[in-house]
Amino acid sequence: MKHTKFLLTAFAAVIFVTFTNCCGNNAETQAETEDTMQAEQPTFLTAIEDYLSTEIGASYSKGDVCIPYYEVVYTDETDTTDIRVWGDWWVDNYNIAGDTLITVSGGNHPGLFHVRKEGTSFEVIAFDQVEDGAGNDESAKRIFGEHYNEYKGGDSCGLLDEIRYETIARYVKEHSLNVTLCKDYGWPAVVLKLE
Repeated sequence: MKHTKFLLTAFAAVIFVTFTNCCGNNAETQAETEDTMQAEQPTFLTAIEDYLSTEIGASYSKGDVCIPYYEVVYTDETDTTDIRVWGDWWVDNYNIAGDTLITVSGGNHPGLFHVRKEGTSFEVIAFDQVEDGAGNDESAKRIFGEHYNEYKGGDSCGLLDEIRYETIARYVKEHSLNVTLCKDYGWPAVVLKLE
């Protein structure tokens, strides 16, 4: 009798799955599953984000959370032992106060990341950072090379602010934070687009 119940239950499950597939609902579910799987698979950007958070973010005054954001200028993936990623990299640490992320510390670190791929994992092996102060422009030209003009013209339309707040909203959703606002010192709070 147990064997028959099992077969009937299995048969009902097959019919349900077949019905779902025939009605087209599975395509939506499959797309969501693929998106989730892709989001969970590490990339060279995942390795860079980890480096920004743990290595660079740790050098600033500590907050409750560290959220890096960036604008990639150019990527060269031809050599998986040295994937080169030029970008305008930012790191911000925040405290959580009620429903608001309040900026504690952070800064800008433009430069070139070198990332190695082994199997399905990625590791930052070097970071060539643009110098602060008097050597800034000269080191930026050396590091960015033929991509220098693209780097210098990167945020002419305020795209970086848009990237920042989209990244913060994604972080808030992914970590199930009860946060709806982000506030920098001396500026009004910004409502995060969480939908």
